[in-house]
Amino acid sequence: MSAWRWGVFLVSYYVGRGLIRVARLLAYATAGVLTRRELGRATAGRWSDFGIDETYVLSGLFTWEENFYFRFLKPDDHILIVGAGSGRDLIGLRRAGYNADGLEPSATAVALARTMCAKAGVQAEFQVGWIETTEITEKYDVFIFSWYCYSYICDRATRIAALRAASKRLSPGGRIILSYTVTEPVTRYLPRGAAARLGRLTGTDWSPLPTDIIMFEHGGLHFEHQFLPGEIEYEVASAGLCIAAHQVGDDGLIMLMADD
Repeated sequence: MSAWRWGVFLVSYYVGRGLIRVARLLAYATAGVLTRRELGRATAGRWSDFGIDETYVLSGLFTWEENFYFRFLKPDDHILIVGAGSGRDLIGLRRAGYNADGLEPSATAVALARTMCAKAGVQAEFQVGWIETTEITEKYDVFIFSWYCYSYICDRATRIAALRAASKRLSPGGRIILSYTVTEPVTRYLPRGAAARLGRLTGTDWSPLPTDIIMFEHGGLHFEHQFLPGEIEYEVASAGLCIAAHQVGDDGLIMLMADD
């Protein structure tokens, strides 16, 4: 390779790496000036066109979902899918004979889910909203937070509020099932510090945790909390729930019940 070509590569490499870091810092800083509610709105947009492929949606439940969910579901359970998205897991549960409905903050995703349910030949009720703020009038036997949905809820206080909201609408003997992403301790001092400082300056009502991941994605902000050992247990206990089943590998799967 000639010297000038190699020089172009090196310049492009370091400029590109710098731009990636700037974009990451800007994403954290942007999140830092938003309130919890505004952050939720910004992240909901990121999911508005997720799972739009018809083949994907109609494929139904993943194998790991079947293996974990079916251990705890009963034939007559009334189930609410939290973060139902375009309806993949709801369609899978309906096809398996379960009475499942959906709750999803993105109106665009709900419109797509209704279309996909019609194509799949299943019927289900959908609500647009967040679990922690939506008025849910019915009691449910099971709340299922869809694939990693719990990790995508912005801020610990909001996640705990989501669990409390679900527990209030549980029937006796009801269950809450969720999956979450896991990690080892990491350091993101600069972007997290920028978000926290801007949050203090602008008077926002949340602050990022060390293992929060924030980045720009198509449609909005991507927020993901990756759980350290002991964190999920803390949030479950704070919501007044108890762990009935828990397995941790590349990710976490957990089933909760009311702490009677």
